[in-house]
Amino acid sequence: MLDKNIANDVIFEALKLGADFCDIFVEKSQVESISMNSSKVKDLKTGIDFGVGVRLIYGTKALYGYTNSIDKEELIQLTRVLAEKYKKETQGIPAFHFQTKNFHQVDVVKDLDVSLSEKIAKLHELDKKTREQSEFINQVNLSLNLRKQDVEIFDSEGLYLTDHRPYCRISTTAIAKEGSNQSTGTWSPGVRGGYEFVTGIDTDWMSDYVAKQAINTLRAKPCPAGKMPVVIDNGFGGVIFHEACGHSLETTSVEKKASEFWDKKGEKIAHECLTAVDDGTIDKLWGSISVDDEGMETQKTELIKDGILTNFMCDRLGELK
Repeated sequence: MLDKNIANDVIFEALKLGADFCDIFVEKSQVESISMNSSKVKDLKTGIDFGVGVRLIYGTKALYGYTNSIDKEELIQLTRVLAEKYKKETQGIPAFHFQTKNFHQVDVVKDLDVSLSEKIAKLHELDKKTREQSEFINQVNLSLNLRKQDVEIFDSEGLYLTDHRPYCRISTTAIAKEGSNQSTGTWSPGVRGGYEFVTGIDTDWMSDYVAKQAINTLRAKPCPAGKMPVVIDNGFGGVIFHEACGHSLETTSVEKKASEFWDKKGEKIAHECLTAVDDGTIDKLWGSISVDDEGMETQKTELIKDGILTNFMCDRLGELK
């Protein structure tokens, strides 16, 4: 997407201006989104987003800018603007040569070979089956989202890599109503992969699941107040953990001492039954990747072991700090 010679010249300019490190992130994303309610397609979006990001690091200061142009002069000018405040004289510029790194890629069907009418027919099928679950289901909302992200990463240490990141998510919400009471049931599975994920979904199970959620909630008694045991399952339980303390384990907050855990490494911060791991290596899961946006291979990082804080989540700049 970006000529290697142009990337070389941009990085050379950054180093000439005294930057300790420079990387370039190029992204092209193709998106298709279909939403349906009242058994009709209500929205259909397709589009392509493209951009180039340039990051300069001076010591522990990071400067970032972006553009949708791949013109060499514009990228060099962007680099000069970023460096204006921190630029310094350089005695010599280290030589670098791009070395290609290859990572595991996810095999997917060609989504563009699957017709729009076939995708819409799948949503109609799910809509019909969900409505048939109960006379109390009076509305069904569905959506299908497909995204294919292609990236290129260059840096001043000679890294060059490409990565293809396909994602697919289908969502069903059943709305039940009885008298003045109304409740919902939702299931929104996603995958790092393509449309073959949707073709493999058991629509009988999915429609039954969301309808039962809605009906059971509709007739449920109010939850009593007070302290009681809470069971957190996989999946959304990870989201709860992330929002409860995950952000506080990121070095972007730790290094600013904005996290309550900034000085607690090696100390007990949770019950001894808790071990928490950040693992982006599990193939084809929604949050898994082969390589991050800095070109680093995905890792499995233990954050909490038997209640003891053992590690933080950090980027390359966080490691420096």
